[in-house]
Amino acid sequence: MNGLPSLSGGTLERGNREKFVCEAAEVITFRLAESVEDLHRNDETRTFKPEFTHQVFGDNEVIFGYKGLKVDIFFTVGSLKQFVRVNYTDRVPSSVNVEPDNILKLLMDQTPSGFTTNESDFVLDIEKDRSFRPAGTLIACYQNDEKKYEIYSASFKNNQFRDFHSRMQTFILWYIDAASYLDSDDLSWKVYTLFEKVKEGNSVRYSSIGFLSCYSYYHYPNKVRPRISQVLILPPYQKQGHGAHLLSALYDDISRNSSVYDITVEDPSENFTRLRNYVDVLKCCRLASFQPDKLKRGFTQVSITTWKQF
Repeated sequence: MNGLPSLSGGTLERGNREKFVCEAAEVITFRLAESVEDLHRNDETRTFKPEFTHQVFGDNEVIFGYKGLKVDIFFTVGSLKQFVRVNYTDRVPSSVNVEPDNILKLLMDQTPSGFTTNESDFVLDIEKDRSFRPAGTLIACYQNDEKKYEIYSASFKNNQFRDFHSRMQTFILWYIDAASYLDSDDLSWKVYTLFEKVKEGNSVRYSSIGFLSCYSYYHYPNKVRPRISQVLILPPYQKQGHGAHLLSALYDDISRNSSVYDITVEDPSENFTRLRNYVDVLKCCRLASFQPDKLKRGFTQVSITTWKQF
């Protein structure tokens, strides 16, 4: 019985109970796995922590029943298949009248695409991930520090994309407060996905970076009003300009549709508002009416009209 907490009447005393409480955000680590070696090394460029945990572990955002707890959630870099590894140094003894949180069940309840707890199975997923290719239509490409990136658009009509999205969307629970999963049976959704394209010898490999979802609402009498719903760039790729490229690609794609009335945003966060303002300024800079010599003459109706049409 060495190392067990002191007991009182078959229950944990308050002080000892608190020793078995862990802050979920502190013990959970997300890890992107490109190779088998990534399963057993701590690459800080590929690891990141959740921002929110209440949608999985409750309002208190704690996990009860363990000491020295570590929950590693691995994702293949392209297809985002998951492997969950749970380790701890001690757990509440079976002799007390309280059960530890069932971590795997709580995770599985919020992971429609499922995950494996078998490392050998995940090793096979890593190998298969080399042949992963994005689903949908390629709509934009760009380079950043000599790295190449591609943006795709897709709807749930595409079964390959539907499967990929079921895995990709699990991130929203950890990074978008009060987020909910999209209804994959609703074909009014359109999702834009961003990938890094890496050349490996004579082949290429794709790594998932982020996504943006957009819903088309009807606007009387014969228009549609796309509304941006969820935007997420994975933490290892944030603050590198990818969000601006993704939003710009959506604007360019939607502007080709003459039936679009305007583009709105569902409950924008402060970060997204800054991103949208930045992209709007970049686009205005392309317009003749916003060039320095024109702006010096004052803001005119022409400026307003061209800005609305860009």
